[in-house]
Amino acid sequence: MNLFDLHSNPEQLAHYNEQIKVPFIAYNKTMQAIYADEDYEDYRQYIQYFKDDPKLAMRYAEELNGRFIEGEPAIATNPILAYEYALYTLVGDRFPEGEPAIMKNPEYAYKYAVDIMSNERWKEAEPYIQQDPKWWQKYKNYFRNEF
Repeated sequence: MNLFDLHSNPEQLAHYNEQIKVPFIAYNKTMQAIYADEDYEDYRQYIQYFKDDPKLAMRYAEELNGRFIEGEPAIATNPILAYEYALYTLVGDRFPEGEPAIMKNPEYAYKYAVDIMSNERWKEAEPYIQQDPKWWQKYKNYFRNEF
């Protein structure tokens, strides 16, 4: 919720001119501009304020229905979002920038190996998957012919 929108004279409020630097507000302004069918350059300026927020960057990629290159470094820091970005946005292609974060999460490392890596073992992630007995067992069962 943007409290500036609720005020009758928001320009009189402190920080009114700075509100756009708040990531969620910048994201919302971008979405409003897109859905109002405004010129791309009109809302492009707001991206800099939310591209470093992993969740907002992922939401923006979902809205674009495609890659959000400026937001990929932020998305790559979150193992769940990085996996989902590879699965849904990159349509099953690998997301190398996100792999260091993904591999440290046993559940998503397993899912990434199965769903993204063309059913190949992900040997670099195995030491991390081994840390969780449940996901290590699933991983070994899935790749049982290779152990």
